[in-house]
Amino acid sequence: VIPVAKQTVAGAGSPAQASSEVGELRPDRPKRHKPIQEEFGFTFQDFIQMPYLVPAGAEAHFKEIGAFTITERKDQSRQFLGDGETVYLAGGADRGVKIGDRMVILKVTSRKLRHPDPKIQRKPMGDVVQQIGVLRVTTVNPAGSIAVIERSMDAVEVGFHAAPFVEPANMVAALRADVTGPIPLQEPTARILYARENHEHTATGEMIIIDRGTRDGLKVGDVLLAARQRTWPANEARKNKDRVTEQTTYYLGQVMVVRADPASASCRILRATEEMRPGDILTR
Repeated sequence: VIPVAKQTVAGAGSPAQASSEVGELRPDRPKRHKPIQEEFGFTFQDFIQMPYLVPAGAEAHFKEIGAFTITERKDQSRQFLGDGETVYLAGGADRGVKIGDRMVILKVTSRKLRHPDPKIQRKPMGDVVQQIGVLRVTTVNPAGSIAVIERSMDAVEVGFHAAPFVEPANMVAALRADVTGPIPLQEPTARILYARENHEHTATGEMIIIDRGTRDGLKVGDVLLAARQRTWPANEARKNKDRVTEQTTYYLGQVMVVRADPASASCRILRATEEMRPGDILTR
């Protein structure tokens, strides 16, 4: 019996198919890449956890902005409240509250904040107010309102305040060219006064308050370089009168101004090579 030669069928993995696929390749046509997504330096989530300084004190500030006091909560068994829980406000139709109104929740995190360098400022600079979330009004009575906490970045308690707000637009992080050497200090330099929740150390994404504002030419969107001063002995003298020292600065990162008041500004840390702390320097 003479064996019959097997016929090759053009199918998967066959030379014919390979030739067809190669023919369809077009090396002269560049591949289409998705555009690189912009990095935001400030979003609504950052806004609802932003601290800021009020020189006149918290109570005067709450009165000035027409804030409402959270006087009670629905669940009496809970002291610390969060998303979805119901609270009661002092103020209703008599103060123009409407169903659907959204308010930012405020708490005081520091009283009579002092400058880290007493040579610069000895007197207290004011109170620190922290935005910690958002609530929405669901019922309006003549003198009071009922609201639901939509989003909380920290525990909400009776006695906190809430105030109307305008939702901010997202801000793109306009990062500056990386700097690694000594940072030239250009006037006006600023100092870190406060880190969110009074943390001693901070990192990328956290919020700080600095001691310069619109009076010094700062505006929302400005990106500042953070630096730390370092002093070292330049000789081996044991007596103070013979001692020689040198001073320099080194790069800590970049921060963006997200709120600018006359004498202070709130900033978000965009980049940090190490922790930032009160007293560190910021410059343009």
